[in-house]
Parts: sequence; C-alpha cells; structure tokens
Amino acid sequence: MRNHSPWRVPLAVALTGFAALLVQSAGIYLSVQKLQEVGAVITTEVVRLPMLAAGLAALACFVATGWKLVRPLTRRQALCSAGIAVAYSYLVLALEQLGQRAPGLFLLVSLSQLLYLPLTAQVNITSLAYQALPDFPGGLWMFALLTPLLPFCYLPFARGDREKAG
Repeated sequence: MRNHSPWRVPLAVALTGFAALLVQSAGIYLSVQKLQEVGAVITTEVVRLPMLAAGLAALACFVATGWKLVRPLTRRQALCSAGIAVAYSYLVLALEQLGQRAPGLFLLVSLSQLLYLPLTAQVNITSLAYQALPDFPGGLWMFALLTPLLPFCYLPFARGDREKAG
C-alpha cells in the first residue's frame, strides 16, 4: 500500500472553502455593482443569490475534491485525515466562542475569522441544509455544532480498507 498524506481531506476542505469564498465574493460584488448601476437600494437580500451559488459551488467542489483527493485513500486513512480537518474546525469554533465571551479577548474573534476562510464551504453547505430543513431539531445551534463534522462526509469517496492500492 502506498503512503498517502494525512492532509488530503484538510486540503480538500480548504480548496472547497476557497472556491466557495471566491464564488460568494464575486457574486456579492457583481450584485452590488448591478444594483448601484440602476440606483437601487442595497439590502441584505443582495447576498441571497450569491450565497445559494456559493453553496452549490461548494457541493460541486466537494464532489470534485473528494473524487480527486480522497479516492486514493483507504477508509481508515480518510477517517484519520478527516479527523484532522474536524479538529481544526472545532478549534476555530472554540477560539471564536472564547473570544466572544471572554473580556479582552476580542482579538481571538478576528483571528478565528481568518482561520474560518478555508472552512467557508462548510458554512455554505450548512446554510443550504438549514434552508432545506428549517424545522430541524435544535435549529441553527444544532447546525452550528454539526458543521465542523462535515469533513467526515468525504469518507464515502475513500476505497474500502480491503482494496489494495494500485
């Protein structure tokens, strides 16, 4: 069996996140530009379509990165790799929460926002799920707690542990 890097799922998560961020940012920018050209009022509704596009782009990129980066891994290797991405996600979430609740640690919120950049797709995918399932038990808080677990969704792309590497 060939040695595969444990960083494949975190790389897939980051690539998917940056692709979603690019689509989201470009969509919001273009929407605002169009509204300014026609003199329309800019509201929070401007982000609805770009966020939907970013969510769909995140799903497409998720499949592409899963197929390209995770498929060579065994399920055990993919589980270990996804665990690294999940640990990173929960660490960033913990930093954000600590920064919001501890006096004088607001700098942690700013740091966590930078650290969230590669996780943008997770938020976009969760947003799609939340819109599709608004009555989900626990609501938005449950989605926020489950979002860091999304790297485990790469596991079906991995080959079975019994399959030999080619």
